[in-house]
Amino acid sequence: MIYGEPLTHKTPRAPAMAAAIVGHSGTGKTDASLRAFGCYPSQIITHDSFPNIVGEQHQVVYFSVDAPPSGHSADLATNLMRGWDTMMSQHFPGSIERFASTLEKKERRDGAKMLDEWNQVANSFFLGILHIDEIQNFFKLQSLEKRKKRTDKTEGLQLSIVEDQCLKWILSHTNTGQFPLLVSGTPDGIGALTKRLSNIERFASSGYHVFPHFESANNPNFYDGFFMHLVKYQFVKKPIPPTLEFAELIIELSGGIQRLIIALWIAAHRVAFERKEDDLRFEDFKRAANTYLAPVGPAVAALRSKDPLRMAKYEDLIPRDDGYWATFWTSVSTV
Repeated sequence: MIYGEPLTHKTPRAPAMAAAIVGHSGTGKTDASLRAFGCYPSQIITHDSFPNIVGEQHQVVYFSVDAPPSGHSADLATNLMRGWDTMMSQHFPGSIERFASTLEKKERRDGAKMLDEWNQVANSFFLGILHIDEIQNFFKLQSLEKRKKRTDKTEGLQLSIVEDQCLKWILSHTNTGQFPLLVSGTPDGIGALTKRLSNIERFASSGYHVFPHFESANNPNFYDGFFMHLVKYQFVKKPIPPTLEFAELIIELSGGIQRLIIALWIAAHRVAFERKEDDLRFEDFKRAANTYLAPVGPAVAALRSKDPLRMAKYEDLIPRDDGYWATFWTSVSTV
């Protein structure tokens, strides 16, 4: 479909295209997806005329939602419905919430029926693409008993599906859906997803995009495209020169994970601001890594080692501890 060109009810439909984005937590998958969607002038466009419809027709260009932490289909449908109503209210203030009655039901929710209901509405608005982020939430670790029986310690912790209905819905959509699907998540989640869907080519039909972390300070993508811009943001009178030694220190302490690089940068400034001297030092970064970023230190060391045995101890190499990070950004305690 060409952007801005209306579809008709007679437009032939091929099986929905699908694509996957994979990368460690903090490598920028979500931001990149949302920035790409933001290239469109608007999330919703309005056609003044539309075949077989009296009056104007609204078309949703893109829609992004997180997979629920529970991994259940009813919660996925709830996220889709609430997100859809929120989107519509933002673009059309005062509009009626389409899914309010469904979400208000107190009896046990039927995830499959709710997903079908949302899908019908999305089709009626000729949705351009659906993005489901945090796809790893559909899976969970196997029971402790099963994990103890593992013989190959290098393969990592195996995941099991929380509820089959979610994957059945995704698989059905890739076969007969009327809009493209983009999923994104960490290596463990994408790996489990592609193992369980019968045909991996469904998620390669429109691209399998890997978001790697930075492994070397000599990498032009890191040194020229990231580091040389980052060093401009030293809020001291005596900044550190952008040397290769400085770049190597950042990679060593952060593992090359983009989110951790930024967290380390901010934490090092917090350490530096405790001194009277208005400068930034290598020791500030080392101290920040050993204090503020200490909880992720073992994971960073495992990632840097490239040792399968050490890396296998982590689901996605970076602990998903929202409570810790919330404390990190708001804490005012001294080191």
